[in-house]
Amino acid sequence: MAKLGNTKTSTIKKSIWIFFGLGLIGIAIPWSREFFITLLPVSYLFSLMVLLIMDRSDLKKVIPFFVIVFCAIFFVEVVGVKTGKIFGEFAFGASMGPKILETPLLIGANWLILLYCATIIASGYTKNRYFVSFLVAVLMVVFNFILEKPAGYLDMWEWTGKYIPMQNFLAWFGISWVLGGSLQLLKPKMENSVAASLFGAQMLLFFLLNIVFYIENGFA
Repeated sequence: MAKLGNTKTSTIKKSIWIFFGLGLIGIAIPWSREFFITLLPVSYLFSLMVLLIMDRSDLKKVIPFFVIVFCAIFFVEVVGVKTGKIFGEFAFGASMGPKILETPLLIGANWLILLYCATIIASGYTKNRYFVSFLVAVLMVVFNFILEKPAGYLDMWEWTGKYIPMQNFLAWFGISWVLGGSLQLLKPKMENSVAASLFGAQMLLFFLLNIVFYIENGFA
């Protein structure tokens, strides 16, 4: 059984890297870019499906918490986009799917996927729940930093000013620390053998897209 489990994990990990590798190629090629950008919601659904298939967590605690997080994050993003007081002045683009109050429903899924993966990664380095929540916040901010530049080219969101405000990164850190710390208070058993691969594949995708868009446009 263990051998079958290892085989399944290996297959899913390969599928993750292939999926995001194809996404990288499709976006990097100008003539196919627009089509692949429209598939962005599919990437969120793929990620959620993979994580659910491989999840071995204490779902009785985790699912109710994540439902609350999804709703809370959506509310925060609505306030953020309406007022510019949380992340800075920005607007969501069309590539993230249907919106309510100018905010895509998938933004909650984005946060959940990242928070879930970051928590599992951080928990692999320490059992101290305070340090876990800190590492989660650091991982989330690093991911956001790598994501921000490609996000504009992918029509995920766009900033009003020329530069991404530091306020955005501080907000990501603070929100992630609060959410990560709140989750640790539940002392959940969280286990997923492909969470690190999913987080890493997405981070590498956006890192390489930074290079692609820099070659095309510079830092403009």
